[in-house]
Amino acid sequence: MGDEDAAAPLVDAFGDPHWRVRMAAARALGQLAADGYDDEPANLLNDLHPRVRAAAARALGRTGSEFALPPLRTALEDDDGRVRRAADRALSHVERRLPLYR
Repeated sequence: MGDEDAAAPLVDAFGDPHWRVRMAAARALGQLAADGYDDEPANLLNDLHPRVRAAAARALGRTGSEFALPPLRTALEDDDGRVRRAADRALSHVERRLPLYR
């Protein structure tokens, strides 16, 4: 926890062929809460597996900036309810951190 040097290997794991590895990497990146990681988890919001998409939304809730808002809003329209709920919570977390929404 807290070792931002771990972020790059986690992002590398987003390209793993197994969905569980991608999901675990997204969860770990969210737990790490390293700043500056919006694009990588946002790209996972298009993953074929809904559990990966939900983990990516949660990671963006912890790490995302204002640049995470558009992909999270798009995720509110996901076919899977878990992804929609995770995106909704993540949007709330990101918006609370932004001065514009206070």
